[in-house]
Amino acid sequence: MKRLFRRLIVAVVSVLAICIVALGALIWYRSWNPFMDDGPFHGTPCDAPPSRSPEQTFAIPNSLLLESYDRANGEAAPVVLLRHTGGRVEWCIRAVAVEGTEVRSVRFNSYRGFPFQRPRVRGTVDWTYGHEGAWWFISRDGILEEYWFSW
Repeated sequence: MKRLFRRLIVAVVSVLAICIVALGALIWYRSWNPFMDDGPFHGTPCDAPPSRSPEQTFAIPNSLLLESYDRANGEAAPVVLLRHTGGRVEWCIRAVAVEGTEVRSVRFNSYRGFPFQRPRVRGTVDWTYGHEGAWWFISRDGILEEYWFSW
């Protein structure tokens, strides 16, 4: 009887440990990857970089700077651009989203670039559905692959 009881305890503890590890992996994955969110978006190209100062400048590896400019009166969406520290602009887009929505601002707060994962910049977006999360996938070479907004 003791032997059966021990096996039962080991089985229950094993199942609980597997559930805890799986839940931890899911929480980690969700915190850095879009899942059932709005996107992917690619933005619309800007005619030229804004002449005003950015509301935020966020440094990412490889001597790159992400600049965000809030949407000004008469503009369709905020501007996000990637600049080399030397000043050259790699790309400049208006951060548009789903048709019929309004994007007011984008801010960046963290970068992750693990060796075997796509680099990503996390931030927040103020848009039609509130103040929510945003994932920006930018390659190590500075190419904007896509961005997503949470809901």
